[in-house]
Amino acid sequence: LLFGRPSPITQFCGLCRVAKMTIGCVWIFAALTCATPLAGLRSVQEESVNGRPQASGFQQKQQKIQLAFVRHGHGCHNALKSQSKFQFPGWRKHKEYVDPPLTDCGRKYSSLNGAALRVKLNGIWGGEADFVGASSMLHAIETGLDMFPDATIFPLPFVSEVGASEVSGIADQRQWINTSRVRWDYVDGGSERLNTTDFRKVVDQARGTPSYHSFKWFLETYLLPDLHRQRRAARGDAAGAEEEPFRLVVVTHGFFMYHFL
Repeated sequence: LLFGRPSPITQFCGLCRVAKMTIGCVWIFAALTCATPLAGLRSVQEESVNGRPQASGFQQKQQKIQLAFVRHGHGCHNALKSQSKFQFPGWRKHKEYVDPPLTDCGRKYSSLNGAALRVKLNGIWGGEADFVGASSMLHAIETGLDMFPDATIFPLPFVSEVGASEVSGIADQRQWINTSRVRWDYVDGGSERLNTTDFRKVVDQARGTPSYHSFKWFLETYLLPDLHRQRRAARGDAAGAEEEPFRLVVVTHGFFMYHFL
């Protein structure tokens, strides 16, 4: 249901001619966001913080969250799968293409789908997303950059692709993505945003262990308190910061959406 059936597309993507692409997933999911709140646009009020002490040291009240999960755009690994003459085994693709970027078509349609998705979410939420996160893999980060051109993208742990633990470290990603719009605070060690928490172990888990329950824990323990601090600093109104829901978008992968949502 989340993926639907992609329409046949014949178009050159870089050096690869793609007969079938999964770029329709993002737009189909955006439609589900409007029609299926439990699958596409998840309200996690009942799953949010339950009043327990957080890492920041203050007592967090129940917080409403509107959370939209979006599948990444068409990546080079998707293009290889579509080539009848080059059917790479799964293990070979993971070894040779451990962190593939988007294809040219993936960049193009992520931008187009992003414009449509922003309009839809604005109609549902009555405003723009407060936070845009993504898996720490290249094609997810690139999708977030293209879909939300005015937002800062934060790579997050626990929403990556299955089997992604073999890829290289975060330092290598920065060589590919050289932009101030990507902030690595939540998967980097000793981040000031995490109160100097040593999070180096999570850098590996961010890629190799996709888990909705672990992501929810991370959301409650680190991300929500951080968003609260930012909102209080901007408004100086603690009550208003807790009453208004946070609107989050997370760019993730098909495995995560299929198995956990």
